[in-house]
Amino acid sequence: MLEETESIKSPQDLGNFLTRQAKKTQEIFANLPGFESFWRELVHYGDEFPVGLGFAARAAGGTPENFDHLSLWYRLQTVTYNTKPLCLESLFADSVNLGETLFWFFLNLKRVTNGVFDDFSRNAFVCESAFRWTAVDKCPKKGAWSFKEDENGSLAPEIILLADGVDPQNISALQENTLDYIRKYGTWAETFPAKGHIPLVTDEETFGDTNILGEYKFQRDEMPLRYNFSDEGFEHLKRVLPDDPTYPQADFQLSMPLSAYPVFELQYSAPSQEKRIKENWLEHAWKWVCDVNEITPCNVDRNRGFFRMLLNQAAKPKLGGFRGHVILHRRFHKFPPVFRVQQWPSKPASSPQ
Repeated sequence: MLEETESIKSPQDLGNFLTRQAKKTQEIFANLPGFESFWRELVHYGDEFPVGLGFAARAAGGTPENFDHLSLWYRLQTVTYNTKPLCLESLFADSVNLGETLFWFFLNLKRVTNGVFDDFSRNAFVCESAFRWTAVDKCPKKGAWSFKEDENGSLAPEIILLADGVDPQNISALQENTLDYIRKYGTWAETFPAKGHIPLVTDEETFGDTNILGEYKFQRDEMPLRYNFSDEGFEHLKRVLPDDPTYPQADFQLSMPLSAYPVFELQYSAPSQEKRIKENWLEHAWKWVCDVNEITPCNVDRNRGFFRMLLNQAAKPKLGGFRGHVILHRRFHKFPPVFRVQQWPSKPASSPQ
């Protein structure tokens, strides 16, 4: 890409160049350094999601026998993102450094794209997974927590609700015995192989602390779901976002052992009449906009423009999510000395009978 900028001789050439680049962002991103999308290689791809499927629509569950799991959500998402406007004349005037400037600009687009895709896939996995575990020292517990529904009645990973009787002080760090128990006794048949490695989606600190390199294969999650106590009560854990300064010290985290069978498949909405397939769906995510609009209103000469992301995607549940396992665990073996024990919301006393 840097070599191609040498042919740019005017601001108009630069605008045409950016228009062309927007149509091959996937190729550009593949040749740029930095972390790749972690989830893209793990997600199973399906067809376009049904036309007319509303954002509040429920899909009839693909229900396994003997399970009352009749109402599953399609997780739909439309993402729009606009970069800051670029002045083509000013950018061209700095043509000595034009290639380097565009390099860092597209590297940021790659970071944004991977972040959006990974966040959607991560959230879809944890919300569609049927089995939610809590790590404890002796034996993991199933069904000890759930996600709080959002205003549309769909599960969202923002708030974790601990079940009655669950003491967060008893939640342990992730250990090998927890994973072994889930592997041997807590799964649907053939979810995990009896022998061999199982990918474990977590962060480096958690994986290194478990000392389980023999049985589990580390899969780095750049921005795992982390939680601290909220102000809503003793039973609430609130998500800590990656841009929060307390994110590195968050007390709790969700980690996921991965089955070879999908929990969901990714679907997308194809723009106009173009057919989108998994090899080139990203080509339609970004476009160069260089006209008069609310973002660049004073643009009669068409010398200001920006990149716009418009990404429609959906997660379609597979097999009722019964191949999916999510583990809530503490991030540290011992709470630090400055841990907010005294600041835990007081659990209300039982009401007199």
